[in-house]
Amino acid sequence: MKIRQTPLPRTAALAALAWLLTLSPLHTSGQVPSMISYQGRIVSDSVAVNGNGEFKFALVRGAGPTLLWKNDGSAGNTEPAVGVTLPVSEGLIMTLLGDTPMSPIPPTVFTNNDVRLRVWFREGANFQLLSPDQRIVSVGYAMMAGNVPDGSITAAKLAPGAVNPANFPPNSVGSPQVTDSLSLGAQG
Repeated sequence: MKIRQTPLPRTAALAALAWLLTLSPLHTSGQVPSMISYQGRIVSDSVAVNGNGEFKFALVRGAGPTLLWKNDGSAGNTEPAVGVTLPVSEGLIMTLLGDTPMSPIPPTVFTNNDVRLRVWFREGANFQLLSPDQRIVSVGYAMMAGNVPDGSITAAKLAPGAVNPANFPPNSVGSPQVTDSLSLGAQG
């Protein structure tokens, strides 16, 4: 029996993301959530899977064997010991990687420049590795924003013209922000 995972069409992925956003609580604390939205499609013998399915997830450094995160929090470079049961509807699977009951995804995973998602699916008695591993792009790396130390953004990191008086809120600059010595130049 051949099981495969296929990417969702762009419109279906966007609709699924919009649906997930309506269900997700807003994070008002300013912390970056340690989760990544995942959507996929599971097909067995050309038939979309329906019902509950058991999955295992891992984040892998590139194509190599080094596992950076596993859904069950176990150590080592082997598949997770414990799977996660998730609903599958007409082959579609949607979940938040790193959400309960999975272990949170540490932002340090994304200090690696090539991180891929590896997925196992159980059909019958054994888990089967689905292929290929899927590359994680910008969303995962946005988790690193929570680790930027205060005061580390310098003028060199700002786009030219990003900070100018037109962008300042009214009354945000007062005498404490202005120098004691001001040169008016030749014009005035």
